Amino acid sequence: MADTVDDFDLDRLSRLALEHLPDAVYLVHRDARIVYVNKAATDILGYSQDEFLAMRITQLNDNMSKDRWDVVWSFLTRTGGNSMEVLHRAKDGRLVPVEINARLVTFEGVDYSYAHVRDISTRRNLEVRLRQTEKMEALGQLAGGVAHDFNNQLVGVLGYAELLKDELQDHPMLLDYVEQIMGAGARSADLTRQLLAFSRQAPPSMTRVNVHELLHEALNVLRRTLVRKISIQCNLDAQRVLVQGDASLLSNSFLNLAINARDAMAKDGGELVIETKEMELDHEFCENHGLRVEPGSYIRVSFTDTGVGIPEDITSRVFEPFFTTKPKGEGTGLGLAAVYGTVVAHEGAVTVYSELDKGTAFHVYLPLSKALGAEHSSKELRPHLSGEPHILVIEDEDPVRRIAILTLQSLGCRVTAFSSPAEAIEYFGSFSADVDAVLLDMCMPVMDGSTTFRLLKQIDPEVRVLLASGYTVRGQAKRLLDEGAKGFLQKPFLRADLADKLRTVLH
Repeated sequence: MADTVDDFDLDRLSRLALEHLPDAVYLVHRDARIVYVNKAATDILGYSQDEFLAMRITQLNDNMSKDRWDVVWSFLTRTGGNSMEVLHRAKDGRLVPVEINARLVTFEGVDYSYAHVRDISTRRNLEVRLRQTEKMEALGQLAGGVAHDFNNQLVGVLGYAELLKDELQDHPMLLDYVEQIMGAGARSADLTRQLLAFSRQAPPSMTRVNVHELLHEALNVLRRTLVRKISIQCNLDAQRVLVQGDASLLSNSFLNLAINARDAMAKDGGELVIETKEMELDHEFCENHGLRVEPGSYIRVSFTDTGVGIPEDITSRVFEPFFTTKPKGEGTGLGLAAVYGTVVAHEGAVTVYSELDKGTAFHVYLPLSKALGAEHSSKELRPHLSGEPHILVIEDEDPVRRIAILTLQSLGCRVTAFSSPAEAIEYFGSFSADVDAVLLDMCMPVMDGSTTFRLLKQIDPEVRVLLASGYTVRGQAKRLLDEGAKGFLQKPFLRADLADKLRTVLH
């Protein structure tokens, strides 16, 4: 047995080292013939070594013509080295992104290109996911800002329409006009809610909800709109089905996915398969499937259709707001965006896989509930307002402040309102004993809702505050609720919404 390196056959040792490199090695002649590859090359592209040696480098790269190879070789001889990222064609037809670092070497008077070739598929996938995530985050911020500003306008539209409705009870024709205005306002509010769901700036109301019950509710709605050519198969196999979530948002998400599948099969019919499955997700599974979630116990809800499918080049865009493949007038482009926002807000993930003319599969991953507690119920207690409560309104938007005053007065409240948080705090410092509750806007310039809330609590630790916003900075509303705020009112709101929230705060 040899004891030193000198005792080895260095040629054999060098070849052994090359064969065990994790990266591919190509040795290419001036005329583009491949004269050597190591084992990693065969692993990456699937050709045998004999097949490689019968090929030219131009056969691996669709963009590498003979003329192009001449240019590359000329550059290599001038500089001694070259680096590039290209696509190599695997034996099965796949295009594999590779990073090439080539050097010019001379052996027995003959020049060769000696190239280390690294498969960068994983890196490319991660880069694509990162860019997609950054794009979705940016779109979310934009969508949330638009929804916030629009919601403030809708508060006025819906609020004044409600007050006008009270005055027109004896005028049926005018009353119908007002109800049409309120209907349009409500539909507009639905659109902003979908934008907020996408941007994850609408705080979900978290309770324990049964996923199977939500699916059955969605199916009951869907079946009334299905044509006979479409059938539904349900394989609800999951045993653990409780998640911590917002029942309304999750139900809408499931219905959106089902409707999306229905529309994909509207022309020729087909089958929609809805499945649930319990899964234990580990780091490897999450990484391989592009799931940005914590490992743990999940329920996977799948919607698989046999419809027209989605072209590969736009699959990555289906969750963007206002992007739709439906004909003009048949979709807002907000359904899947709302699904994406809702699922991510529930610390889950949603993926899509599609093939043209074969169908599409959406997979929703939701973490299973660990907490004990009451399940979601549609029945709500509605305590009654009593007396003439004094409400302090702090709202910087003039139209919203005015309609809040009028709406509260119509509910029998005494109202004191300020556009300036500093002035409101000064007032509260003198008259806190006379204030029953505070309606506080969360998004104000100079002094925001969080700062205002904490200053109010310094004056009166028991102050009853109802937070209100067209959107909330993610996590901010929850922090203030944890610190003692009594409730959250989502703009735009109707009088009944304000009354319900106010009753809860006062009681």
